[in-house]
Amino acid sequence: MSRASVTPPRGVRFCHEDTIIPTVLGQAPRSTPTPSPTLSTSTLESPPLSSPLSLSPHRLPLTVGVANNGDATASPTSCARLPSPTSPTSPNGAGFGLGGGAPCIALDPALQVPGATKLPPFVWDMMRDPQGPHAIVPVLPRATLERPAVTPPLEQMTIAVMPLSDVHPPWPVAITPSSSPYVTVRDVLQGLFVDLQIGLAPENWRVAGEAQARIRLAAERRVERMRKKGDERRDRPEHGRKRLDLLLERYRFGGLLYNPKLQMWELKLEEHS
Repeated sequence: MSRASVTPPRGVRFCHEDTIIPTVLGQAPRSTPTPSPTLSTSTLESPPLSSPLSLSPHRLPLTVGVANNGDATASPTSCARLPSPTSPTSPNGAGFGLGGGAPCIALDPALQVPGATKLPPFVWDMMRDPQGPHAIVPVLPRATLERPAVTPPLEQMTIAVMPLSDVHPPWPVAITPSSSPYVTVRDVLQGLFVDLQIGLAPENWRVAGEAQARIRLAAERRVERMRKKGDERRDRPEHGRKRLDLLLERYRFGGLLYNPKLQMWELKLEEHS
């Protein structure tokens, strides 16, 4: 009798070294990473990061059609197409709606940007841990959180966080599975939260330039808001500024759209109310 193979469990693995947010898309790091202390409730300072923005998302097909998951008002950017050396890009350069029965990478409805006449499926203030109480309203069912983030499922997704252009260049967030063989809705939400909690490195602070005053004010207001919500243990002034503060209080999750220029999903942001 042959011995049954055992598949090792998967999990989210975070680098033990925090990283500088890249200042240019696809830019290589300008200095060597330095060790950082063990992750705790305090904010960590970020050393250099090698940006994966020059890489294509993992295992995306060469052609993509349009799917709307049963929603006639869904945007075609709920699906993605990547150009490749062996597959020409679409004539209009949009990378969507090629038809012809082409396979489609379809984003889960819970992560899509709602149409102009629709309410979002949930509200999430990204200052708060999505696994914590009252962070997501209404609470997403476990079945929704465990659905694949995209269909067909992927083993990795890369999401671009896009601050205002005069504040800081965008940076990539690599999302990997925590317990499933593929990236789930839960993995996307938790992966974004963990990245936005990373402290700003001195290099990122210098890149911000004239926007530093606005970032500082956003950090102060964030600390005050979390204090009022009873979460002051996580956010104290001495913990410093976070990547989250580069968003200038646009903390509300607005869904994901595929960005054909970056060839990855883009995080859409909304101002908190």
